[in-house]
Amino acid sequence: MDDCVFCKIVRGDIPCRKVYDDGELLAFHDIHPVAQVHIMLIPKLHVASLMEADGSHEALLGRMLLLAPKL
Repeated sequence: MDDCVFCKIVRGDIPCRKVYDDGELLAFHDIHPVAQVHIMLIPKLHVASLMEADGSHEALLGRMLLLAPKL
């Protein structure tokens, strides 16, 4: 999506301080942290909200949940 800020970050149009990057997921430091450690973990695939997620996203969302505590 052209106007999605997270898609712009994934494409490299908006710089970020990467913590993790692979073919499906990207993690980076939040630019306005509200905690000492505040990391954003996003899928590289555009999913506007969890309301739009379906069974095809099951493995991706599962990987995100397993990766989050490791970051």
